[in-house]
Amino acid sequence: MKFRTKDLEKYLKRKVDWKKVAEELTLKSFESSYQNGILEVDILPNRYADASSIIGILKELKRIGLIKNFKEPLIRLVGVKKHLSKIKIINQASQAAPYYFGKVILNVQNKKSPLWLKEFVEFYGFNSINFMVDLANFVMIEYGAPLHIFDLGKIVPRINADKTQKDIYVRLARKGEKFISLENKEYILEGGEIVIADQEKILALAGIKGGKVAEVDLKTKNIFIEAAVFDPQKIYETSRRLNLKTEAGFRFERKVAPIRSLLALERLSSLIQKDLGGQVLEEILGYQSVKSKRIKFNFNRTEKISGIKIGQKEFSKILKLLEIKKNGNYLILPGDRLDLNSEEDIIEEIVRLYGWNKIKGEFEISLNEVFVDERIKFNNYLRQLLTKLGYNEGYNYNFYGEKEKELVENLLGFKLAPVQVLNPISENYQYFQLSLLPNLLKAVYPNQFNFKTIRLFNIEKIAFKDKKIQEKYNLGIVFAFKDFLEILKELKGVLRVIFEELKLNFELKQKNNLLAEVLSNRESVGFFGLFPRKYLESFKIDLDVGFIELNLDKLIKQKTEIKKFISWPVFPGIYRDLSFYIDEKVRFEQVKNELKKLRINYLTKIELVDIYFPQGSQNKKSFTIRLHFFHPQRSLEEKEIEPQLSKVQEFLTNRFKVEFR
Repeated sequence: MKFRTKDLEKYLKRKVDWKKVAEELTLKSFESSYQNGILEVDILPNRYADASSIIGILKELKRIGLIKNFKEPLIRLVGVKKHLSKIKIINQASQAAPYYFGKVILNVQNKKSPLWLKEFVEFYGFNSINFMVDLANFVMIEYGAPLHIFDLGKIVPRINADKTQKDIYVRLARKGEKFISLENKEYILEGGEIVIADQEKILALAGIKGGKVAEVDLKTKNIFIEAAVFDPQKIYETSRRLNLKTEAGFRFERKVAPIRSLLALERLSSLIQKDLGGQVLEEILGYQSVKSKRIKFNFNRTEKISGIKIGQKEFSKILKLLEIKKNGNYLILPGDRLDLNSEEDIIEEIVRLYGWNKIKGEFEISLNEVFVDERIKFNNYLRQLLTKLGYNEGYNYNFYGEKEKELVENLLGFKLAPVQVLNPISENYQYFQLSLLPNLLKAVYPNQFNFKTIRLFNIEKIAFKDKKIQEKYNLGIVFAFKDFLEILKELKGVLRVIFEELKLNFELKQKNNLLAEVLSNRESVGFFGLFPRKYLESFKIDLDVGFIELNLDKLIKQKTEIKKFISWPVFPGIYRDLSFYIDEKVRFEQVKNELKKLRINYLTKIELVDIYFPQGSQNKKSFTIRLHFFHPQRSLEEKEIEPQLSKVQEFLTNRFKVEFR
């Protein structure tokens, strides 16, 4: 909420450093900023009832010690008429309107607003209407409680009674009733909205908008001022249903304190009498005493919950700032602090005013090791590996429909029962995925219009029924390209990299022309193959698409990983890369093992950096390997490495018939 600081200063005796105010408010209450005479405060919803007003924000500044005191508005009514009015409030919706007050003023001389008032209401977001209406909005900003004024002369009197005998009904609307707003716009109500009405028509949409029927204008003489508390949920539902949002509705949605409504009613009555004349009737129609909230409080629990020691003197000082009174083991709370509902709420307020920065940080050292899910760690490792290989991770729905279910059953030959959703949002999401491939295939379709090659992977759970529902992590990979032979070569290379990294061997067991089973340690761990053309056409895909799907729960059980500590080298090593063409049947592991047998001086590590299948080169692939040379006691020189490198090149040429690039 934005406040003009000149409006706040009218209630202060001394000048204030508003930049400092904004800083301290941010630290202790609400995020705030100050610029060019405007203090902007982000008031939290649970504090809107007490802080979203001039009086409310000044009280907050006093609590946190930024001002010592401020001048509260003087409410003085002169020559109040003691006789009772002939206006009766009939509250037929007490649950939706627990508090509904009113006051009658007779013989008012309404007029246009003075410049100061017009500027005030326009700054705070209202259109200036006339003096009386603008004063009601002024008091709402001052106290935070919305008020509404009805022209008594336009309210239909009680049937078969004197014209001055009038009933004002607070009730729930009936379905189909019409409400005409101040802008002369008609709304058809669905029923259940809180309305203010007379004998014949709806006068106002309670807490949201006044009606045309009892509009206050310059001819208005006798008025009824409404001050109320309405059910926040009802106001919210009505406002959204009718798409009618107002400042009053916004405040009622965040709750209004009954005590503030009473104060605002008295304040507006005194201002109207002072500026516009009139006879204020003494009676507050519909008056109910506002009961103070009492909470049982144990002082000793403050230290136990907050961890800070507060003496009785400091405790009493903070309670005084909060306007909380102590009565034995109970605390009596101020009527405008609707956010305080428990002992813990009060302790939080005490700590806030005591100062968060005064609390020393104490960190408890955990006696137990932090649990790390090995499956998550394993999955993240594979993500990094596939990303380095040039594949992008896809995020898809975990559900699919009948079409995808049939694809999985026919393509992979699954006989497992899929998990069916009881109340699917669509027929396209009837089953929890039994395979990652259908949703990856769906992702190929939009990407084919922008890319010639598409590399995607997904690591996610699949589920199936086997006596009971079981969930497993799978890895799905698809590669889409115009040449199926290139697809098979690349995906087979991906399989090799994955299994080499996991220190596992694998073999492919062909099931048909387009599908092979991936075996590791004689156990089936997944599938490798090409999507048949009929499936690609059903998904409107023009490219050929190959796939890999692996069961990660099986792989994590098979993988072996021996961790050992290797000290950081003191002397720098020398690295040399060799790139060459080699027979596609030769695996990197073979090359690596043969080179190790040579016992090359200073060679400590052989690493595969790159692998690709060149176009137009039959039965050939390209390796780039990196040789690490290192001496533990000194730095190596180039002249020591060159003979060893020549020895490696000569061996590769003779043993594997390689062609260096």
